Amino acid sequence: MTADWPAERIIIADDVPHVRASLRLLFTTVLGLNVVGEASNAGELLDLLATTEADFITVDRNIPGLEDPDVVEQIRQRAPQSRILLVNVFDREDGVRPCPLRADYTISKSVGPDRWLHEIRRMLAARPPGIINLTVEKDEHMHRETNHHAAQRETLHARHAHRLQQLHERRERCRERRANRLRHFFPQHRPAD
Repeated sequence: MTADWPAERIIIADDVPHVRASLRLLFTTVLGLNVVGEASNAGELLDLLATTEADFITVDRNIPGLEDPDVVEQIRQRAPQSRILLVNVFDREDGVRPCPLRADYTISKSVGPDRWLHEIRRMLAARPPGIINLTVEKDEHMHRETNHHAAQRETLHARHAHRLQQLHERRERCRERRANRLRHFFPQHRPAD
């Protein structure tokens, strides 16, 4: 383990690929740690823990399959020597999402990455292996990012729907041209619809 970071082998569990990539970059490039596995849902995480050991596991509290408190207990049982950070991001207006365990720490997203790393390092150093519940309050920047990504998804969905409509119309025009050619060359032939 590095002298100033109480973990060396890390597993990242988040259902959003760009979040996993950002965390991987942070842990490997900035901190020089070893990401030994990644999961996008609770099932993948449990499978990974059956074959891989880690000092520190960061888990987005909202990954699919983590709704059941028994799954959280299974994670703890499969990684008894790991510090498992369950991260729950919330809006002040919405309150904290339901979680089978109480929050041990709360951090505002607005404190910035240096403060984040300091707080997480402090949490890991102070706590024995087991579950650590962290709640993160969204700040205005995070709201803008969330809205921006939602808008991008909607734009991509609209483009995809438009492209599918274009392909459907093209296929119908091709069918009509083929039917017209058949009628022209074979007047007795009636193409099947």
